[in-house]
Amino acid sequence: MLRFFRKMGDVHNPGVFKKPAKSHKPFKGHRTKGQIKTVNRGRVSAKELSQKRSRSISKAERKNIRSQQIAQRRREQYEKRRNEKAAPVLITLLSLDENIRAEEVIEGLFKADEANSKESTSQITYLNVPRFKGRLSFACPPASNTDDALDFVKTSDVVCFIWPLSGQLTQNQMTLVTSIKAQGMPSVVNILPGLTAIQGGKKREEARSSVMKTINQLSLDSERIFPTGSSNDAILLLRTFIEMRKKHTMLQMRRAHVLVEKVDLLKEESEIVPDPMNAEQTWPDEQEITDADKLNSPAEKKRVPKGTSAYQAAWILESDEENEDGEEASEDESDDEEMSSGNSEEESDENEGEDGSEARRKVTFETEESTMGDEENGGMDEDTDMDDLQKFRAERDDQKWPDQIDTPMDLPARIRFQKYRGLKSFRTSPWNPAENLPYEYARIFKFHNFKKTKKTVLKELDERCAAEVDTVIVESGKYVTILLKNVPANIRSEWSATSPLILYQPLAHEQKMSVINLVIRKNPNYTLPIVSKEKLIFHVGFRKFEAEPVFSQHTNGDKFKMERFMPIGSSCVASIFAPITFPPATVLVYKFDGKRKSLVATGSVLDNNPDRVVLKRIVLSGHPFKINKRSVVARYMFFNIEDIEWFKPVELYTPSGRRGHIIESVGTHGHMKCRFDQQISAQDQVMMSLYKRVFPKWTFNPKVSCTLNQISGVGKEDEEMAE
Repeated sequence: MLRFFRKMGDVHNPGVFKKPAKSHKPFKGHRTKGQIKTVNRGRVSAKELSQKRSRSISKAERKNIRSQQIAQRRREQYEKRRNEKAAPVLITLLSLDENIRAEEVIEGLFKADEANSKESTSQITYLNVPRFKGRLSFACPPASNTDDALDFVKTSDVVCFIWPLSGQLTQNQMTLVTSIKAQGMPSVVNILPGLTAIQGGKKREEARSSVMKTINQLSLDSERIFPTGSSNDAILLLRTFIEMRKKHTMLQMRRAHVLVEKVDLLKEESEIVPDPMNAEQTWPDEQEITDADKLNSPAEKKRVPKGTSAYQAAWILESDEENEDGEEASEDESDDEEMSSGNSEEESDENEGEDGSEARRKVTFETEESTMGDEENGGMDEDTDMDDLQKFRAERDDQKWPDQIDTPMDLPARIRFQKYRGLKSFRTSPWNPAENLPYEYARIFKFHNFKKTKKTVLKELDERCAAEVDTVIVESGKYVTILLKNVPANIRSEWSATSPLILYQPLAHEQKMSVINLVIRKNPNYTLPIVSKEKLIFHVGFRKFEAEPVFSQHTNGDKFKMERFMPIGSSCVASIFAPITFPPATVLVYKFDGKRKSLVATGSVLDNNPDRVVLKRIVLSGHPFKINKRSVVARYMFFNIEDIEWFKPVELYTPSGRRGHIIESVGTHGHMKCRFDQQISAQDQVMMSLYKRVFPKWTFNPKVSCTLNQISGVGKEDEEMAE
């Protein structure tokens, strides 16, 4: 094994191909610490500037700075004065817990901070919160008073619901919340006062979850529940009221409104009483004297069986009355067959109008053993139940046999249905909307193009508000004093100090009357039938009035079929005479039955169109007597030859879809020979559809509160009269 050893003095000498060492380069041109130290030579950079950097400022720049500072100080002073004198945030407190009053919640918010101050009036409680530099005003309408609650919500910035720990609401409370949602709801805050008092976190979470479940079912836009058990919770709630982003409804944004806090009568002006002698005077004729004697005639008495109610006794006629009123009774029966009880027919109204001398006679009813009144026996309730029963039966019959009526035997059909006509096709057959208009159409306003007019009105409103060219415009959130002239003297006595009084500024043309069409849907919680032309209470936008609508189908086309009853589970259109209201606007429909007011339907404004053609359909039916292929001998549709010849041009049809027409009459008892496009079966019926245009009645009444009192009063008078 060979080993090589190198001497200690020998070293390695590089060759000619060895490369020199690479010099160090900093990353991407940055200097190293050594290079920086060499350049600074021991000097240290300044941590902060010891004196302000001086720069020469021109005269124009100094002038601009001074003007900016002055403008800033002015804005600060303006905001300070505005916060001191501006209208506070209006909050409507609605207590849904019968054990907690809204005033108790306000008292807890007031005691949360010693700097808070409170002031109360008959309607509103004011709360000044210096900690957050804001003011709050609370309106506390009772949950049982739906009208006051809805009026306050229309003008409120925030709606605050006080929920019970159980999360369960009564039927009236559910109706109130549903009405507020349908009307339009601003920002929402939910309060659960007794949440912090619950011992145990699990039970507290269960209570909160139950309330949140109810809130989600009602689709309220709120994801948080505020407790009010401690002062910290109350302060947090006050901060939320003041600093939260307010959401306003379309009614608040498009129509200026003022919540009246004080009403003063500047001058007592005497009302002008018309002089009855300062007019043309005519001496009454014999007919007028006879009518006056009938009105002042003493009340008649009838002997009826014991236990007979006022409604049942009204149908008991004596022999003399039967002879006198036989013709009127037959006409009323034909009207009742065509329409449901409580809904008068237009033909009968016109016939009665021609014989205007017929006056109602006051009749009192007396039982055989006693004259005990209907108050003790519940007569009014029996009458109401009987009316509801008849409406239920009429609605059931209309659903089973839609629009079918029986041809009267004692009155010719060509006279009974003289205002009806046949249509080849309901969809394509023409109908002139300006034909046979009632007298009320001379008092209303019609748009040439409603959609264009609405667009122009809203565009002008936006431009005027943006340009602020109108000197009458007042900024939102300010106190104003308004002087009204020619105000009725009784407005002060009729207005209750506990109810809200709100002034609205309508848009252009909204003071004119027209035919307004409303798309409504029946409230599923209201089960009683609603007949067409029945007196209802409407909340349309900012207006509240009473009217009798005509229901029709909500479909496409230029003609719409009338609905005898408000449909269940589907929408319909209600046509009424009312002031013009531009959509979008919400609609609430109520019915007052003498004791309570119930929510019937909700919806919105469709349009303002007097040319909407609403057709009422009646169906005459007959029975096939003999069938010979396509030829059929039908009976029971008419009862004389003249009626058959009169309705000969109208097309016939069957429920199975067969189409035909009348060929000729057979005999003299109403049999007629018909011919169809195909052979019909013995189970078919021979039908004929007739149509007539209907119009709403002029029953617009803006004094709803007075009407409610009159309705209840009339019920009592009728009840006393029937005793």
